[in-house]
Amino acid sequence: MKRCEAIIRFARLREVRIYVRLSLCLFLILLFLGCAAPQPLIIKNHPEEPPPRKSFFSSIWPLQHKQEEPPQKSTAALHQEDQKKAANSDMADMLNLLKSKNVISADEANRLVKKYGITLPTVKNDNPAASKSDNGRAEKAAANKTDESRESNQEQFTNSTKEESSEELKKSDKEQKEETPANIDEEKKDEEMKKDVSGSVVNDEQKDVSLEDIKSGKGQSEKTPANTDEEMKKDVSALAVNDEQKDVSLEDTKSGKGQNEKTPANIDEEMKKDVSASAGNEEQKDVPQEAVTNDKKQSENIPVSISEDLKKEIEEQVKIQIQKEVPKEIKELDLASAVPEWIKNIRFGGDMRLRYEGDRFDQNNGYYFIPSTPTQLMNTTTDHDYFRYRVRIGVEVPVNDQMEAIIRLGTGNNTVPVSTTLTMGNYMERDTAYLDLAYIRWHPWNFLTFEGGRMPNPWFYSDLVWSPSLNFEGFALKLNEPIMGPLSSFLTIGAFPLQQDSLSSNSKYLTAGQLGLERKQEKGISWKIGAAYYNYSNITGEMNNPSNPDLMDWSAPLYMQKGNTIFNIETTGSANAYLFALASQFREFNVTANFDIGFWNPVHIIFLGDYVRNLGFNLSDVEQRTGLPNAGDIDGYQVGVAVGYPEIKELGQWKTYLYYKYLGADAVVDAYTDYDFHLGGTDAKGWIVGADLGLSKNLWLTARWLTSNEIHGNQLNQSGFGGPLAIDVIQVDLNARF
Repeated sequence: MKRCEAIIRFARLREVRIYVRLSLCLFLILLFLGCAAPQPLIIKNHPEEPPPRKSFFSSIWPLQHKQEEPPQKSTAALHQEDQKKAANSDMADMLNLLKSKNVISADEANRLVKKYGITLPTVKNDNPAASKSDNGRAEKAAANKTDESRESNQEQFTNSTKEESSEELKKSDKEQKEETPANIDEEKKDEEMKKDVSGSVVNDEQKDVSLEDIKSGKGQSEKTPANTDEEMKKDVSALAVNDEQKDVSLEDTKSGKGQNEKTPANIDEEMKKDVSASAGNEEQKDVPQEAVTNDKKQSENIPVSISEDLKKEIEEQVKIQIQKEVPKEIKELDLASAVPEWIKNIRFGGDMRLRYEGDRFDQNNGYYFIPSTPTQLMNTTTDHDYFRYRVRIGVEVPVNDQMEAIIRLGTGNNTVPVSTTLTMGNYMERDTAYLDLAYIRWHPWNFLTFEGGRMPNPWFYSDLVWSPSLNFEGFALKLNEPIMGPLSSFLTIGAFPLQQDSLSSNSKYLTAGQLGLERKQEKGISWKIGAAYYNYSNITGEMNNPSNPDLMDWSAPLYMQKGNTIFNIETTGSANAYLFALASQFREFNVTANFDIGFWNPVHIIFLGDYVRNLGFNLSDVEQRTGLPNAGDIDGYQVGVAVGYPEIKELGQWKTYLYYKYLGADAVVDAYTDYDFHLGGTDAKGWIVGADLGLSKNLWLTARWLTSNEIHGNQLNQSGFGGPLAIDVIQVDLNARF
């Protein structure tokens, strides 16, 4: 019976030991996996506060404390994070340096930050000298703090390790004693059973290594299987040995070396080094000022940790920026002291046009004299080709926030107000340029603009009444007041002297006003309509008195084209035989409108309508002055459509147009009409067909065909001039704007 009880006790003892051995094997597997991914030794406690005590099993069995203490990262991951932080700090310092030196702009720095994921620290440094001294004191304090923390951490780590090891050994011995049965001596009778049990224990415990062998520096290579069997048979408390193997140095696990290569001295040395390194790393995190150096050192020594792509990109940006900014800054510095502020705000602009023009005449045309020089005949029968050009260069000078002064020079001559085109072929003589514009524009309020001087045409108009090249001399006041949404009203009034004569108080003037509405919308329907009244004062000719034959010469206009009814004001005894003047008064009522369909923006369809009537014409007065019957044609109109881009600015933009024009002989003053249609003047009707095509930015080609015929051909006088007059004009222009 006792034999059976002994067998059962030994079986239970063996079963317990088998469970212990299995747990030990599982521990060794986990320990081996821990060696493959070693954990760093990080001391986060300050020297003033000793690290918290951890139990032996809590340090080797982290799964039991998963919720209380998060798992530590591997050494490789922490090292990689440290490298990333160092690289980020270096790149941030470099970008801050480049920004502070104005080498790269803030936008470029933000682009690099987004591209490389850099975190820029916000450090305010108002006193560079104080910052340097503070950095020096911080470095010394950090060094002292690092040494103290290293010594304290080493002592704390060694003491805690020894205490934990001794406590665990005591616990293991106590447990082993409790597990060993007290009545083993009574069962010595069955030697065979004891040998079986001892053999099983020996076989299970051959996998373990004594803690004394580890601490004495003996490697496993010095132990033979026989020696191991003898020791295991003698040592009944193998569980304590197995448990204490968990105290092996963490540095051995990190390095992956075998236990046979470690001695206690080496373990102590490596622990000291590891503690020092960890303390140093922790100290660097606690003192970020050590990573910040002065601008000079950073600009001379680019950190190695910055990626090659960023370094190359920064170098290229620096080179490009220096090449752009340095010459510019030098020029600005040189000019800033010498050039006044108002000169810097001057804006220049202009345009140039090269033209081919072919004039084609019907062979049945009559003969017409030039009204301003009646002794010369105009060409009405011989076809001719011309090469012409026009240049205009202007400058706009801001006087203040409310006023600008505009000046423009242009080619042309001083006798033709409706054209600035010069004809090539004057034996290479130099051409002339005149003051084309010279006026002041003042806008004290948004709705009010005042212009004075030689200014562009202030009216809303088409080329039915006014030539596009005509500029006005005088004063104009413009009001533009919004009504509702895109709808607004406009009012323009002006006074313009036409001819001053020191011998007469009856100077010639043009006074006019225009009132209209406008609906402006980029997409959809836009329209504009304006009604104008143009009143010419003292423009009608006066016959000279034979007693004073040259007294009324001032009444003859300085410039005429053709079409208006005229008469000779000279009399017997005059210096000139012929001096023609206008037979009618001119008070023109004009209505102009366009209708813009922009649903297909930027392509628009624009309809044009224009009508004019001379309200100052008196048929009886005209016939009395001329002595000839007159048709009394005082009306004019123009209709047409344009399809395409409203203004040609870029390559590929285009526009085509078709207009029909009818202009009675005395509907408007012929001196200011279009210089190209019917080669200028009134008493003409016909078509205008053309197209524009953009060749490049601010460069475009224009082709036009203008075909016209006379309406009445009433340039008749005592000499019988006049008759049919059919003219076709072909124009091809190359235009450039700058």
